[in-house]
Amino acid sequence: MKAETKSFLMQFITGTAFGAGAMALIFALCGNIFKDAGGALGVALLVGWIFIAIAVAAFLQIILHEAGHLIFGLLTGYRFLSFRAGNIAIVKQDGKLKLRKYSIAGTGGQCLLSPPDKEAADMPFFWYNAGGVLMNLITAAICTLVLLTTDLHYTADVFLTMMLVMGLLFAILNGIPMTSAGAGNDGQNIKALLRDRGLTVHLKKQLLAAEAISKGLRLSEMPEDYFINDECTAYSDYIRMSSALTHLGLVIDKMQFDEALQTARKYMEHADEMLPLLKKELTCEYLFLLMVTDGDNSLDINRYWNKELEQYAETYSRFMTSKSRLLFAKALKIDGDRDKASAILQETKRKQDGYMYPGEARSDVAIMEYVMQQYDNKQQNDDKTHPGHETLHSRHRRNTLGHTARHEKAGRSSGQFCMPRLAIRTGRHDNKRNRQGQSRQRSNKRIGRKKHKNRTARGVIPHRDSGSGSRRQRSAAL
Repeated sequence: MKAETKSFLMQFITGTAFGAGAMALIFALCGNIFKDAGGALGVALLVGWIFIAIAVAAFLQIILHEAGHLIFGLLTGYRFLSFRAGNIAIVKQDGKLKLRKYSIAGTGGQCLLSPPDKEAADMPFFWYNAGGVLMNLITAAICTLVLLTTDLHYTADVFLTMMLVMGLLFAILNGIPMTSAGAGNDGQNIKALLRDRGLTVHLKKQLLAAEAISKGLRLSEMPEDYFINDECTAYSDYIRMSSALTHLGLVIDKMQFDEALQTARKYMEHADEMLPLLKKELTCEYLFLLMVTDGDNSLDINRYWNKELEQYAETYSRFMTSKSRLLFAKALKIDGDRDKASAILQETKRKQDGYMYPGEARSDVAIMEYVMQQYDNKQQNDDKTHPGHETLHSRHRRNTLGHTARHEKAGRSSGQFCMPRLAIRTGRHDNKRNRQGQSRQRSNKRIGRKKHKNRTARGVIPHRDSGSGSRRQRSAAL
């Protein structure tokens, strides 16, 4: 069974069971409130307040959950790196706390801490990972105690009830080991780390790399012992595969695209075994490498590039420069639109210091500049080698536009991207044919005028017989 299917079934069963229990709890605690609401208007206002209370309680429980990771992590020797709720993040950079925007698909928040100065085997991990669930349970217990021991206004009762329900929901979704939002949840991480203590080495190195990249270091500027250069075969293991993708990023940052492509291609053969978030991130890097390396990679690009992935890249390019890098490569190497690629590069460079991870931004800007330089050099070499010929860029651009127009005319609505075939006819051959055709036209005109003059002088006029369609000659009367 695929990882995505297991994740869906687990969340469906958990959500159904919790939903039934939550509804019973809500009616038990708030059933009398509807009786005292006072008519249809009162009930409508109460229902509206319930929905508002649910939204506010959910957001507060996200903050409390991440605060639990922060508090219990700090108590066990970790150091603060970043705290995120929604897409608003507080990150420590240059010794100061700064406000940034960041988001990861399917996640409501995140708290990253730098690991304590201990050997990986001795590094504490339980309380750091379990702190969020514990905070949700503590909040739910406090709300229950207040509801049972005090007599508050019904609006307060509704809000506390929603805080209780959301606290239990977050504790269940994060505490029971399963895949959540395309990645392993807190319970899954604790289970994996307890079962295999060797994973603490991977966890520590990833946290060290996150700390360095938040300080502005590129992956290629970090110590080599921050990475594990072992090919991962545990494709469903979120921690090990995250470590493997970090090393893949290191190879890309060193501009060793051919080597990175070979590694990414091996992982893509097992992509269906990976958790959804890692599968999507790997696919993005694989597509980038296909676009910037030599060779006919059109089949694989057609297979993996689609509207869903393009939308994912465009959405998260606001937070992750690696997605801007992917869109840059498509614009330059596939669409042949250098102006658009240059605009993406300049926009990323302009915002470079404003990203949550400036080290990642520095890396991606350098990679885009390198790819652009290689592209321009190739165009210049083509122009010098074949002066007067149509360049690869212009042929590719022309065929891309023609290919798109043909499919739009045919009414194709699929989001699948198709690579155009390059024309093999050069501009020199086309000009030669044009000159030959014009010369024949002038020669035919001269011959035609000469024949007409001779026939007129002899008194013979060309005539077409309408019945038979044959051309005959008749003598004109003098």
